[in-house]
Amino acid sequence: MHPSYFAIFPMTAILVAGYVTLYFAMASQGKMRTFGKILAGWAFLLAALLAIAAVACPAFGVRPYGMMSMHERWHEMMDRDGRQGPPPGMMPGAQTPDGPPAPPPAAAPQN
Repeated sequence: MHPSYFAIFPMTAILVAGYVTLYFAMASQGKMRTFGKILAGWAFLLAALLAIAAVACPAFGVRPYGMMSMHERWHEMMDRDGRQGPPPGMMPGAQTPDGPPAPPPAAAPQN
């Protein structure tokens, strides 16, 4: 599911709150009218930023609310061969599928 679906409900709630605030601000007078306009403007700006983030975040690899798919969780617990633990060759001195571990590089001769 695309992350923008997760942003639709909060975005709608913020927009409705902004319109209600703007409606009541237009019915008031003086400083309350100014404050209501500013508050409604902030609500509209917040809703716009939420919409931009919902579209832009997947492009940068950010997941909504830290969610991972079931497939990714499975690969976190198991390696590709279906065995638990790290992949072969990741632990020091471990046997690789191709044979024993490679010897350390030889030191350069000193004169």
